[in-house]
Amino acid sequence: MKDLYWYILLFNHITLTAVMQLFFILGIRSLRYQGTIPKCLWRLGVAFFFFVDAAYDWVYGSLFFLEEPQELTFTQRVSRHAKGRDGWRKSFALWIQKWFFEPFDKDHCNTADRKYWR
Repeated sequence: MKDLYWYILLFNHITLTAVMQLFFILGIRSLRYQGTIPKCLWRLGVAFFFFVDAAYDWVYGSLFFLEEPQELTFTQRVSRHAKGRDGWRKSFALWIQKWFFEPFDKDHCNTADRKYWR
């Protein structure tokens, strides 16, 4: 039963991350670069995304990394662990960067100077 809990939590993580990335990164950002979205709507989208990212970090980030939040956003937490000492948190953070951040937004966590997968 404990494994089922973690699978459900991981599924929720994947779903929420995909929705956030598709909505913001692929949708609103593309419209902004094309100049077809007003600045006020762009700022509203950024504020909403920031709020969702902070809430996501406080809830899911705390559960995934088994620690209290020290940063405001999930990206900051993942970056801290990816640059930190070796261990399961670093491995997990690098895995998140590779499979959830980088495919949608290159160099999202400023990883261009690090080679963390082969």
